[in-house]
Amino acid sequence: MTLSDRRAAHLRWVNELALFFHEVGFPSVRRATGAVAKPIRQVLDHGNLIGLPWTLAVRNQQNLNLSAAVDEVADEAALNGTQLFASIQRRHGSADTVDAYVTMPLHVFVKVLYKLHPELIRGSISSRIALHRLVADGALRKQRISRPPAHCQRPGWGQ
Repeated sequence: MTLSDRRAAHLRWVNELALFFHEVGFPSVRRATGAVAKPIRQVLDHGNLIGLPWTLAVRNQQNLNLSAAVDEVADEAALNGTQLFASIQRRHGSADTVDAYVTMPLHVFVKVLYKLHPELIRGSISSRIALHRLVADGALRKQRISRPPAHCQRPGWGQ
């Protein structure tokens, strides 16, 4: 497949996704202008689909590389100043757009859950993610902290 064939296939896939979003009730979603003016590996800084408070990058590749896809869209989201971002990959072997994969880091998924279900939250998301990263890095074990900070404690802790 030539480069122009890959670009055309990518553009068709982006258009299919935009149409899908329209059909399910998001008429503001559209293809970013100029997205095909660059090679597929160098997408625009704001993602391939715009019109939502997300940065969405679109991939139509035979072999999925989820970490590269997420890294790419994370960089675009940082440039765009959006906290919510995801990569949408075509599911090969399925002609139906609804079978596409959406990939995002766990911390973005947690932010989505926080927005959808604020009644279930205790503490702030940033403090909980920061605490998790400290635990993962071993910083809490090195400091010999026997209990989490007050804003992260569960009711009845230590009683």
